[in-house]
Amino acid sequence: MTPDQGAPTRPPLTAPVVKCLVWDLDDTLWDGVVLENDDPEPFPEALETLSALDKRGILHAAASRSEHTAVTRHLTERGLDDWFCAVRIGWGDKSGALRRIAETLNIGLDTLAFVDNDPAERAEVEAALPMVRCYRADEVGRLPDRAEFQPEQVTEEASRRRALYRTEWRRREAEEEFGEDRQAFPSAQQHRPDLRRGRTAGAERVPGPSGAGGAAQRPVR
Repeated sequence: MTPDQGAPTRPPLTAPVVKCLVWDLDDTLWDGVVLENDDPEPFPEALETLSALDKRGILHAAASRSEHTAVTRHLTERGLDDWFCAVRIGWGDKSGALRRIAETLNIGLDTLAFVDNDPAERAEVEAALPMVRCYRADEVGRLPDRAEFQPEQVTEEASRRRALYRTEWRRREAEEEFGEDRQAFPSAQQHRPDLRRGRTAGAERVPGPSGAGGAAQRPVR
């Protein structure tokens, strides 16, 4: 009789469905490196995955080790910025960027996924944040087919989630810029999005402009 015989059998642990896919940018989202004076175009399969997951209510964020101004300019010029609910660009560890993104979006680290072409960057994230699922850049086109990127239900509200979270990201960026001037944000936490409900507390939906990626929010009076 082996030590394992007679012991209770544990069911396999099932990871939660991914709520946010965090993208590296250079050589992952687009074909080239912005700081090498390239004008890289996005990979077609990356654009398809951005759209497919967005329709399922899965958010996108970016974490890039690069120069902030140049990369954000390129995102805007290529019309890619509207896909992302949070963007962390700088020279720190990717794991630190992922922690900030999870905090900003108010979701668990175990619901993040990360895609990067650099095996060293993936290894750093896997070591620091073992609950985050990491994927190679050449897997991007196949991610929508994986079970962890397929929510059981996709509601109309979920497909409009991006606009709400982009608003929260812009608020957080402004808050960091203003620093200690908290009076500029008197009710920020009251209207913080909750991905579990897909809407802010104390808010009702009103139709938003069709180009804004979904519905707007207004406080209930």
